[in-house]
Amino acid sequence: MSTNPPPQTRVRSLDAVVNGFETAWHWMRHVMWESPEASWQRWFHFGWIALLAGLAPHVGGSGSNQIGDGGSHSTIESILPDAWASQFLWLTDRGFDLGLVIAAIVLFAILFCLVLFYIRTRFRLVMLDNVLTGRPRIRGPFGATSGPAHRYLIAELALWLLALPLAIAPLALTLAPTLISLVKDGARYAEEPSGASLFALITFSLVWCLPILLLAALASGVLHAFVVPYWHRGTSLGEGLARAWRLIVARPAAFLIFAGLRFVAGVAAWLLSLVAAVVCCCVTLPCLGGMVGFSILSTEIPFGWLLVSPFVLTLWVFAAWLYSSILAPVPVLMRGWSYEFLRQLDPELPPLGRPPAASDPGV
Repeated sequence: MSTNPPPQTRVRSLDAVVNGFETAWHWMRHVMWESPEASWQRWFHFGWIALLAGLAPHVGGSGSNQIGDGGSHSTIESILPDAWASQFLWLTDRGFDLGLVIAAIVLFAILFCLVLFYIRTRFRLVMLDNVLTGRPRIRGPFGATSGPAHRYLIAELALWLLALPLAIAPLALTLAPTLISLVKDGARYAEEPSGASLFALITFSLVWCLPILLLAALASGVLHAFVVPYWHRGTSLGEGLARAWRLIVARPAAFLIFAGLRFVAGVAAWLLSLVAAVVCCCVTLPCLGGMVGFSILSTEIPFGWLLVSPFVLTLWVFAAWLYSSILAPVPVLMRGWSYEFLRQLDPELPPLGRPPAASDPGV
C-alpha cells in the first residue's frame, strides 16, 4: 500500500520572523564565540568583509568629528570644502576652463563610485557565503560567487540608473541658471541662487527626490535580503527576481512584520555602534591632530589635498576596520536573520551551516 507524504505545514508569519531570528542568533553565537575555530582573528576577518560590503552599522551626526575646544565649532567637513574651493579658484585664476575642470571631477567621481559599487556587490556575496558556511574567507568565495555578484551588480545599477535621473532631473533644472553662470563667469563671479530657487530646491527635495530615493533604497534592500540568496544558489537574473517576487506577493504580512522588527533591530545596532565609535575615537585620537593639521595646510597649498589624501585615507581605513570588527557579530546576525526568515517561507533553501567543499581554499 502506497503512502503519500504528509502535507507541508504553512508557517505563520510571526513564527517565520521569530524562528528565523532565533536560528540566526544561535548560529552567530556558534560562529563568533562557541566554535572551536572562534578567535579574535575571526572578528577582524568578518569585520573586513563587512566593511567592504558596506554592512557595518553606521553612526549618524557630525558631533563625533568635532575638533577644537571651548566655543570652537570647526569640523573636518567645514575645512575640506575650503580646501577644494581654494583649488577651484587657483585653477580659474590661471586660465583653466572651469567647465572642463568640473566635467573631469564629475567623471572621476562617477568612476570612483562605480568601483566602490562593484566592490560592495562582490563582497556582499562573499559575506553571504561566509555566513552560510560559518567561515570568514575571501579567496574561495570571491571567485565562486562571481556570477551571482554580476547579476546583483546589473540589478543594482539598473535600479539606481532609473531612480537617480528621475530624482535629480528637477533639481538640475532648478539649479541650471547657477550652474550656467558658474561655468560662464567663473567661480568668483557666479550668480548666487535666488530665494525662489532655493525654495524650489527644498520643495523638490522633500516632495519629489526624497520619496524616490527612499523607494529605491527599499528596493535595494529587498534585492540584498531576499533576491541575492537565490542568485547565490545559481538561479538566473530573472528567475531569482521572480521567485522572490512571488514569495513577497504570497506572504506580504510576513515581510511587513520582518521589515518592522528589522527596523527595531537596526535602531538597537545603531545604539551599539555608538560604543564602537567611542572606542575607535580613543584609539585613533593621536592621529586625529595630524589629520586636521594636514587638512588645514592643504587649504594654503595648491593641490595640497594630494599630499593629505593618502594619510587621511589610511587613517580612515584603519578606524573603519577597527569599528567594523568590534561590531562584526551584528552583520553576521542580520545577514543570517534575513536568510533564515526567507528559508522559513521557502524550505528549498539550504539551512545555515552548509558544510563547505573540501577543496575550498581559505583566506
